[in-house]
Amino acid sequence: GSGFLCSLINNHPSIFMPHFDNVNQGVVNSIIRKKNLSFAQKKNRVLSHFKSKEAQGRYIYYGMHIVNKNELDFLEKIGYCKLIISVRDTISSFCSRLHYEKLAHKEFIPTAHIHSLTINTIISSKFDYKKYSVFEVLLPSLHKNPKKILKELCIFLDIKFYKILFKG
Repeated sequence: GSGFLCSLINNHPSIFMPHFDNVNQGVVNSIIRKKNLSFAQKKNRVLSHFKSKEAQGRYIYYGMHIVNKNELDFLEKIGYCKLIISVRDTISSFCSRLHYEKLAHKEFIPTAHIHSLTINTIISSKFDYKKYSVFEVLLPSLHKNPKKILKELCIFLDIKFYKILFKG
C-alpha cells in the first residue's frame, strides 16, 4: 500500500519524510480543529510537526489515508503544496480500514463504525482533486511498474529521477 510508496520515495534526496507512511494525519487534524488557535499558531504547530526546519527546502511528504477537504485547504494556505495521493481500489481500501477498526476494537466493530467506513471509502474514491496540484498514485499500477510511476512522480515534482529510489 502507501508504505511501499514511502519506502521508495524516502530514498530521494529532494524528499523529506518526517513521519513514515500516513501515521501523522490525526495529529495534523487535531491541530487544524483547535478553535482557540489563530491560523499562524496552527501553521507553526503543523510545520513543527512536519519538522520543516530539518527539511531544508526539500519536499515534505505527508500521507493521507482519508481525504479531508479542510486539511487540503489548510495545507495549501501554508504555502504551495504538491500533493501525492496514493489510491487503492475502493474494495481494497474498505477492507483495509475494516481490518484496522477490527484491531482497534478487539475484534468487535460497532455498526456505526462500519457505516462510517463505508461513507469515508465512497467519499475518498469520489473526491475531486482538480482544484489541487495532485499526483495520483494508483497503488496497483505502482506495484506493477514502479519505475514508470516514480519517473512520472519526479516529473510532477520537478525533481531528478534517481535509481536509488529502488533501494526501498
